[in-house]
Amino acid sequence: MFERNGRGGAAFALVLLASFALACGALKNLGGGNSLAEANKLVQEANNELKDVDRIAEDSETKLDALNKADDKGDSAEVKRLLDELIKAIDDGLKHGETAADKIEKASKMEVDDKYKEYLSLKSQSLRKQVEAFKERKEAAKIMRDNYDNSDKTAMQKAKDDFKKKNSNYKKLLGEAKDLSRKA
Repeated sequence: MFERNGRGGAAFALVLLASFALACGALKNLGGGNSLAEANKLVQEANNELKDVDRIAEDSETKLDALNKADDKGDSAEVKRLLDELIKAIDDGLKHGETAADKIEKASKMEVDDKYKEYLSLKSQSLRKQVEAFKERKEAAKIMRDNYDNSDKTAMQKAKDDFKKKNSNYKKLLGEAKDLSRKA
């Protein structure tokens, strides 16, 4: 009787040990131990960068209103000054956006759960598309600044056409970024 219980107990202990080992392995794959903590830290740092981007965007809204008013008044000096400020704001936002995308991408390459990796990878791709979109927006702003109130009608028409193209690219890229973000 002792032997049978002993074998049964040993078999039960082996099953428990195997289950425990499998569970630990699954937790390691899911959490990645320190990798998950490091990935989460990078994600938090990226979120802080994106908060800076949001702040810059909010500050720029008042400049856009002022830009429209200056344009309505025909104040070309003020329009150009405000476009310069907006271009600088876009540059600042681009730096924060690129840093955030880099951090998310780095987190996506760490030893974390595959679903989390996929999510982070898609978020990184989405951020990169947004950065690309805002580069187009910056180019559009430069075109308008450099050609605003140009007396050469042909040059002004070319600038307007270039602006429309850049703005169209901006909207297209932003749409692609939103699609990637939705997939995540």
